[in-house]
Amino acid sequence: MVALTYPGVYIQEVPSGVRTITGVSTSTALFVGRTERGVMNKPTRVFNFTEFQRNFGAGTEESELATAVRLFFTNGGTVAIITRIADDTATPASVTLEDLAGNSVLKVTAREAGRRGSELRVAIDYATQNPSELFNLTVTRVNSTSLQESETEVHSNLSMRPGDPRFVDDIVGQNSALVTTERVPVVLGNGFSVGARVVDGTNLTDIDIPDGAVLTLVVDGGNPANAVFDADTGTFAGLPAGILVTVVQAGTGKALLRVTSAGSAVQVIPSGGANDIATYMQMGAARGGLEQSPYGAQRPAPTGLHTTISHENLGRLAALDQENFQIADAIAIEVDGTTLEVFNLNTTGTGRFYKGNITSLDSLLNVQEKLHALAAQFNTKAQGKANFPWRAQVHGYTLAFYRLTGGANLGAGVTVTSTGAGLFDNFGFADFGNARYYSLAPGGAGGFQTDGTEGFDGDRPTPTDYDEAYELIDREVDIFNILVLPRDAKASDADRNVLWGPASAFCQRRRAVLLVDPPSSWVTAADVTAGIAGLRVGLVKDHSILYWSRLLALNEFNLVKPVDPSGAMAGVIARTDAQRGVWKAPAGLEADIRGILGVERQTSDPENGDLNQQAANNIRVFTGGIVSWGARTMDGYDNSGSEYKYVPVRRLALYLAESLRRGLQFAVFEPNDEPLWAQIRLAAGAFMHGLFRQGAFQGQKKSDAYFVKVDAETTTQNDINLGIVNVIVGFAPLKPAEFVVVQLKQIAGQIQT
Repeated sequence: MVALTYPGVYIQEVPSGVRTITGVSTSTALFVGRTERGVMNKPTRVFNFTEFQRNFGAGTEESELATAVRLFFTNGGTVAIITRIADDTATPASVTLEDLAGNSVLKVTAREAGRRGSELRVAIDYATQNPSELFNLTVTRVNSTSLQESETEVHSNLSMRPGDPRFVDDIVGQNSALVTTERVPVVLGNGFSVGARVVDGTNLTDIDIPDGAVLTLVVDGGNPANAVFDADTGTFAGLPAGILVTVVQAGTGKALLRVTSAGSAVQVIPSGGANDIATYMQMGAARGGLEQSPYGAQRPAPTGLHTTISHENLGRLAALDQENFQIADAIAIEVDGTTLEVFNLNTTGTGRFYKGNITSLDSLLNVQEKLHALAAQFNTKAQGKANFPWRAQVHGYTLAFYRLTGGANLGAGVTVTSTGAGLFDNFGFADFGNARYYSLAPGGAGGFQTDGTEGFDGDRPTPTDYDEAYELIDREVDIFNILVLPRDAKASDADRNVLWGPASAFCQRRRAVLLVDPPSSWVTAADVTAGIAGLRVGLVKDHSILYWSRLLALNEFNLVKPVDPSGAMAGVIARTDAQRGVWKAPAGLEADIRGILGVERQTSDPENGDLNQQAANNIRVFTGGIVSWGARTMDGYDNSGSEYKYVPVRRLALYLAESLRRGLQFAVFEPNDEPLWAQIRLAAGAFMHGLFRQGAFQGQKKSDAYFVKVDAETTTQNDINLGIVNVIVGFAPLKPAEFVVVQLKQIAGQIQT
């Protein structure tokens, strides 16, 4: 209500009370069984067979599921939900990666159980925003036969510290479709921060730092702590516990400042004052310094060939001026002692490989500048050599060499050497050769991984596995209408028979129908009529539909094989719903089955008659094609007296029930009286009338076709007191014409009298 304060005309919008009920889908098919690949026990919606192949593979000889899905889409299906299951022996491939110290630090596991997970490869590099702290993880799939790479993922700037916004387990777990990671806890080492400015001095007493300079530290992300330098004693007053300040020798009479913290991350930040050590000594990653937390040291070792200069030699290399920058005349890459290639890096008239603007003598940033110059010159030479697969990159203070092509294990045992002044000999570079990729399978040759675990596809799913899948689907799948359980190659007829009862009960609970496949032992029509009564035992019969016989179709290996009809018939049902409506029986000449080569067993009219009486829907071969020639549920055998004898009646009732259940949610918690009842009558009546106009019900007048009743007669005062509103919806279903009787009568010639 608007507040009435001044004399005048007020406008108020009044809700109309009209609620529109939208009909639910009728032909979403759910397939449960084994596939070649895919995430286990994760219902996945696909809209065509290409998308199915992308998520679940081309097919496997262990199951007909891929063929069933292909026939579903071929025959008019548009939406399928695939749930891959297997028994509990299904395991994913995995590998545990080690840090540079040889400690196991990160387990990488394929998301998909099975042998296809063994095709995954993982590369690690430190080309990040903070090369001393973060790392990149690249995952790619390498086909075991063609070695073709695909499905590449790159996860950048990852941290090993739990709780970090870029913590590897969280980022990969949320974003990767291929793998998950699990950090392996390791005893924390020391964190450190090394300045980038080279100053005079060899120890804290005579180092060239102004007296009273302030060192501001943050330990493990806590509050900043200020320590003041006393130049006379070479000590810092106010250092937090566990912090040690020392110097790093940077050549004769030169030093860098280093801060270490046992088991903690230490950061040097500006104090904001005039005598700020962070600014003066260029400490902190933002000012060119080098910082690493204990978690940074626990990163997985990078793949490829890396040469890293020691902290003690950073200053020496930084202080090397341009005129003396003759640190390498050539670089040679060797594999197990055999030289692959020698790169002569001399480019200038003086014989130096680099001539640029290196003039500052006091910044570690010049180390990176020198390394970038070295890498650029190496790559220029490498690109000029035919089929040479190595390239160089700079990751902080590390020179990294990578193979562009080749198998996963290539690169192991590689070293790099230099001639002339000896860059790698004289400046403390430590190099190691690692595999090009880590392998999620046994056989990886990298020196920083455990032997991988092979993935296993698992064996035939048990009834318990199906039951667990139904529970998962109940939680995660909003709606499905048709359930298909494709045949497993290792399942006998007896194994399959125990699946139908629980599956039909699941369908009853979810207002769906189950397509029951015939046992392979049913070779003739007589076998069907003799065995179908036993197949009904334990079934929710009016939610189950049986088709016979099996179809002949090409499987995913281009072999003509008998295949159960449920996948194709799910597609025919979907096509019929789209073209005619859920009230039309998916049978007759319009219900032709496409994408097949024939049927396993043809039948005659008398045999078809016996099958029809037993509610076994026959698939027959006519001149116009192969068609579905039956429209009964398994409760539709003669003399059953079932109201849901026919497939379209059962499916129309399920459609109405689910649509009304969802469409009348607005009534929950509303005042239970005539205004609400009127809204329900209006909403449900409009929905039913729309179907009547489409021809969904029997009757020429709407009063003959349907009714909606909710009033004081259906909902008594006692119901109101109990919070109940009773809505009665009645409909007159259309039933298929199974028997068309044509009476022929001769007309006798007129007799003249």
